[in-house]
Amino acid sequence: MSDHPPTTFSLLDAARVLARGADLPAKLTLLAEQASQAAGGAGAVILIHDADVEGLSTADGATHISVLAESAPALAESIRDRRPIWSAVADAPAASLGAGSRQALVPLVVEDELGSSVEGMLLVGTNADGPDAATQEILGALADLGAVAIRQARLHNALAERAEYLERLARTDPLTGLADRRTFEQMLELEIHRAMRQKSALAVALFDIDDLSVINETHGASVGDDVLRHVAATIADKVRLIDTVARLNDDLFGVIAPGDAGGIVARRVQDAVKAIGAVGPVVPSVSAAVVHHPEAGETGEALITAALAAIAEAEAAGPNALLGLREVQ
Repeated sequence: MSDHPPTTFSLLDAARVLARGADLPAKLTLLAEQASQAAGGAGAVILIHDADVEGLSTADGATHISVLAESAPALAESIRDRRPIWSAVADAPAASLGAGSRQALVPLVVEDELGSSVEGMLLVGTNADGPDAATQEILGALADLGAVAIRQARLHNALAERAEYLERLARTDPLTGLADRRTFEQMLELEIHRAMRQKSALAVALFDIDDLSVINETHGASVGDDVLRHVAATIADKVRLIDTVARLNDDLFGVIAPGDAGGIVARRVQDAVKAIGAVGPVVPSVSAAVVHHPEAGETGEALITAALAAIAEAEAAGPNALLGLREVQ
């Protein structure tokens, strides 16, 4: 299809619109141009039904009307009854469809195994008598094509959202909802490049839940899981939006803190965990260690290696140990 509407109406051209790679606004615009030509050139617009707000909008969002507007009773009835109704309504709420013209309202209806659903509305400028039977049939076919285009777009968006959701699940710790180690490592590389480019500070803090294995053995895995969830939620609450927090293994959490020259995120998190109080029969605590870029390493792998060595040293020092804080001038 060219960028300009054809000089004569062709249902075949309209059908081909759906097979082209254009986005939904372009498809609906071309179908509306075809509808306008079929009805005599007074103009047409396709609006998409949004059930969440009970309204109609153009695909680009530029025009929005309520289906309950008093000036569009036939349109409201069509959406409410979920069936196609032909009507001509003076002053229907739509974009300009030709000076002095009246408008035919054609619901865009899709029927499948789940029943009928109204995907939108085709508003077409007509003469005073409205479209004849042959034109009504053509506009009905164009409305069907528009309904299919909208349904295809909805399905595509739903599949894309589902894929994004599954990807997030695959990269998220299921118990705590935090990022996993792979995401942590990827974000660390990005933050290292940013710190080098901006010549800014970067700290990596690790937090190990003290005696989690003893908690599991003494009180059971369900209590240990409760402790993990409480600690994870506390860490997530005490970091900034620009920080990255992840669960790295059974009892180990990590935080990437750009711009934190002193590693104060470790102290802030450790104090917050102390304030949790009892989780069932357990009062949780964490040992913490901080390393700094580039002193502890210039790569993500080097920083993680240094951080693991530092947290092992903190664990050996006993519960609530904190290593690696430094004064900032």
